[in-house]
This record gives sequence, C-alpha cells and structure tokens, in this order.
Amino acid sequence: MSGRGIAALIPALFACLAATAAFRYAYMLSLPAAAAVGGAWGLIVLMFDLSLMSAAPGRSAASRIMTLGSRALVSVLAAITFAGPLVLFMFGEDIGIQVKADQQTELAAYNRADIAPKYAPAISADMADIAEYQKQMSGASTDVAALRMKVQNARVQVACEAGGVSQDAGCERGSGRVGHGPVYQVRLTELRNAQADLAAASAHATYLGRALGTQIGSLRSAVKVLQRDERAEYTAARARYLRDSGLIARWRALAELEKADPGIRTDVDLLGLLIITVDLTAVLSKISSSTPSYDRVLEAERKKIVLNSAMAEEDTDAEHVLKRAERDARSDIHQATLDAHVDVAMEESRAWAEVQKWRIRARAREDMGADYSDAPPWTPEWQEPPRPRRERGQGWKAVHGQSLSQFIRGSRPHERMAAPMAPALARAAWIGLSLTAVLAAFLVLVRPAHHAITGAWVVAAVLAAGAALALYSRGFTRGPSWAHRAAFGTAVLGLALPALIFVHGI
Repeated sequence: MSGRGIAALIPALFACLAATAAFRYAYMLSLPAAAAVGGAWGLIVLMFDLSLMSAAPGRSAASRIMTLGSRALVSVLAAITFAGPLVLFMFGEDIGIQVKADQQTELAAYNRADIAPKYAPAISADMADIAEYQKQMSGASTDVAALRMKVQNARVQVACEAGGVSQDAGCERGSGRVGHGPVYQVRLTELRNAQADLAAASAHATYLGRALGTQIGSLRSAVKVLQRDERAEYTAARARYLRDSGLIARWRALAELEKADPGIRTDVDLLGLLIITVDLTAVLSKISSSTPSYDRVLEAERKKIVLNSAMAEEDTDAEHVLKRAERDARSDIHQATLDAHVDVAMEESRAWAEVQKWRIRARAREDMGADYSDAPPWTPEWQEPPRPRRERGQGWKAVHGQSLSQFIRGSRPHERMAAPMAPALARAAWIGLSLTAVLAAFLVLVRPAHHAITGAWVVAAVLAAGAALALYSRGFTRGPSWAHRAAFGTAVLGLALPALIFVHGI
C-alpha cells in the first residue's frame, strides 16, 4: 500500500507542475494564478488515483476496463493537453528566437504589401513636385547669376572703351580711342540692356521664390505628415507583430524548428511519451500489482489485530495466573521455611532448657550424695550448647543479567547484518531508480537542443549510486540497516529530482 501511495503521488505532483507550467508559459497567466490552477489539478488527479487504488473491480474484463480505462483515458488526454505547453517550455529559448525571426519577416511583408503602397505614391508625387519647383527656382537663380556676370562684363567693356584699352586686361577688341565715342555708346547700351535683363531676371527669380517657396513649404509639410503617418502605422504594426508571441505563434515556430532539425521532432515525441507514461503511473501500478484493494487489506489487518489482541489477552491472563501461582508457591515455601526455622529454634531452646535442668538436678544430687547414674552426660560449664541461629539467604535470590549499556553494545553488530527488505520499500526504490533513469535519458536527449537545462551531473550521480545499491542489495531484496535507509532515499530522490530540475528551469 505504501508503494501504491507513492504511485498515486507521482502523477499528482507531475500534474501539478505540468499544469502550472502550461498556464504560466502557454496561457500567460501570472505565477500565483498558474500555481493555484496547478495545485487544484494535482489535487483532482490525486483524488482520482487514490480512488482508483482503493477500488476493487470485479474479475471480469468489462469491469476492469470500465475502472481502469476511464483513468487511462483521462491520463492520456491530460498528458496530451499539457505535453504541448511543456514542450514549448523546454524549447523556449529556441522557439523565442524563431518567433522573433518570424515576426520580423511578417512585419517586413506587411510593410511592403500594405504600408508602403498606401503612402509611397503620394510621397513620391510631392517629392517630384518639390524637385521640379526647386529646379525652376534653381534655373531662375542660374539666369540671375549669368546676367550678373554679363552686367559685370559690360561694365568692364564700358570702362575699357572709355579708357581707350583694347584687347588687354580683360577688355574686348574696341576702337582703342579714349573718350565717349560711338563704340562707347554701344558698350553703354549693352550695359543698360544687361542691367535691364538682370532686373527682369531678378524680379522673375524673386517671384518664383515667393510663389514656389510657398508651394514647396506646403508640399514638404504634406510629405512630413505622410511620413509621420507612415512611421506611426509602421510603429503600430511593429508593436502588434512583436507582441504577437502567443500560443499559435510559438506552435508555428516549433513546427518550423522541427522541419529544420529532425532531432527536435524526435525529442518532442519522446518528451510527450514521457509525460504520458508518468501520468499513467497509477494505472500501470494498479494493473501490474495483484495486491487486493485498500478496504480488503484494512479489513484483514483489523481482523488480524483483533485476533492477535484476543490471543495476547488470553496469553496475558494465563501468564498472570501462572505468575500468581508461582508467587503464591514461593510465598508458601518461604513461610514454611521460616516456620521450620522457628520450630527448630524453639526445639533447640527447649532442649537447652532441659539440659540446664538436668545439670541443676545433677549438682543438687551430688551435694546430697545421691546416685546420678541415670543422669545425662555432664557438660562442662564453659561449653555452652549452640544457640539457635537464623540462616541467611532463605528469601529471594538475586538474578544476574546485563545492563542496558552492555545490551546496546552487544546488539550493535546486528545492525550490520543483512535483513530482508519490505516489498513496499523495494517497490518504492525501483520506482525511484526507474524515474531517475528516465530523467537521465531525457536530459541526454534534450541537452544538445536546449542548453538552458542544467543538473545532468546530479541525476547521473544519483543514478550511479542507485544502480550500485541495487547490485549490492540484490535487487533491493536484502541488506543491512543502512541499505534500507539508502533504498528509501533512492525512492525519495527519484520523486524529487524531476520536480527540482523542472522548478529550476522555470
């Protein structure tokens, strides 16, 4: 029944941890809420398994299928439900990287398909208009600059003609005469025309600067508004896509990882099988064990206790009567011995008194000259008859035995003697060793793909120690007192190590 109790506790603890991890990681609940849900589910599984362990199904196959099949169905469905979130938790780091890559890809696709076509044409048209207007303003500025150069050149030529300089110091070919001749008037006319053209070009450039500058400012403001709206929409889409890391996104990322690496697919299948197997521990223990139900065992133990109590009571009464008879007999013997000693002492006193009387009579007859031939032999005065004495040691005699310290020193070597192990203890030790071996195999499979899991060396050390203990105790069947305690420790570690590694991973 202890082994069955352990078998019922294993799936309950595992269900509590699985539900906590599932609701914490897969459904994004807070840790206290997820722990509350996990504790409630573990309590339900524990009650279900305890009722299964204490059930007494009929011998027919239909009754066993109805009793055990329902629990097996619940175990398989619950394991499949929680296996997925646990797999997502175990491969959380790799899934997180893949989810981020998928989010970036989807965000870029959404930007190309929706955001860019919505704003790019308008921004491009406005930028083209701005470029055309700037080109016109630049052309007008170029014309003004060219006319300024022309006015400057005309001034130089006027000065050259007035000074009579020709083809020297930047002067073109002129008349070479000093003064204001006909050629000077031509040069002056050219200067005036260039100045007029410069004034017209400057006025036109100023007009374009004012007119087109306002339009360029409006277009630039419109472009800024469009770019701001585009950035705002992109920011909203980016926040939406980056926040979309729910269950579906992680399942899709896990599927992509499985396609990329076949080993991950194998690890996922093995992990799901491990979860289903652990959750079916109670059913497998019930099927593989031929122990009767708890009620039957309890009734048999109750009857055995009542029978042993009655037999012990009869034995106690008989022993009490026997001890009372022995005590009465010893008391009678002691009293008879005392009475005999008293009688002997009294007879010795009477004899001593008679002897003294004979002595007195003999002396009296001697003094009177009488015949004392019939008197008893004379005893000298210095030789007194022996007085009656009570012999010692006629009561209870001391019983020689060992002290408590001597008894403890003498019993210590028995603790090092091999003794048979209880079947429940052996079963619990095997269950703990099996769980440790399954956990070690799981860590070996998962370690290459998920480096965040730690504690493999602890599991390996516990597995090696448990295997050595199993060999030493011949399969947990016989061993000294320390082997019994080590077997119990193996069972406890087998139950505790998965929970510790799982909590450490969280």
